[in-house]
Parts: sequence; C-alpha cells; structure tokens
Amino acid sequence: MGELNVEAYFLRTPASALERGELTLDDAPASLLDDVIVAVDGCGVCHTDLGYADGSVRPNHPLPLVLGHEIVGRVVATGAAYAHLHGRQVLVPAVLPCGFCAFEPHGEGMEEGRCAFMPP
Repeated sequence: MGELNVEAYFLRTPASALERGELTLDDAPASLLDDVIVAVDGCGVCHTDLGYADGSVRPNHPLPLVLGHEIVGRVVATGAAYAHLHGRQVLVPAVLPCGFCAFEPHGEGMEEGRCAFMPP
C-alpha cells in the first residue's frame, strides 16, 4: 500500500477554528497482515482534546494535531488475518486491554483501571 492520503481537521493554533486538510501516511503498511484500515464515520473528542483546542492544556506533541480518539467507522482494507472484518462497522477504543493478564477476558482490567493502555 505504501502511501495513504486521508482527509483530516487540524488544530494549528489554539483558540482558532480547526482547518480541513490532507494527511499523508508515508509508512502505511505494504502488507496488512496484522492490520486493518478504518474509514472514519465519526470521531469523538474528550475534555483533554478540548483543552488543546482552547489553549488551556499544553499538548505533548507539537502542533498541528488531529484531535479525537473515540472512533467509529467501516473496515475498508484488511490483511489476511482480519479478512472477516472487511466491510464491517467497528468501534476503535481509545484504551485497550494488555492482552496478557487474567483480567482481560472479561474486560475487568479496563473497568477497574488495571491492565489497560492507550495505543501510540
């Protein structure tokens, strides 16, 4: 696949309107064996994102930023391992279970604040 172009709304300056633009992902995987690509239908923003936007919270990364991380969309490309998801509507959570400990099978780690991390 290589290069992938997507439309996004960028925060370029705090306390100003988001700007519509294009984002190019140069490192989109050529082989999606363990990956999927989701076309975003909707994306929520949290209170921290709003703080970045109004300038009351300093982001950890330099501007511009694409805000939001609570995503719903449709799977538009998959590797062989996830071919069964192609065309399905999915939720992409902001916090994921670790996948290793005993709390994960029933989601208990996430509910109790253990065993969860935010993806990079």
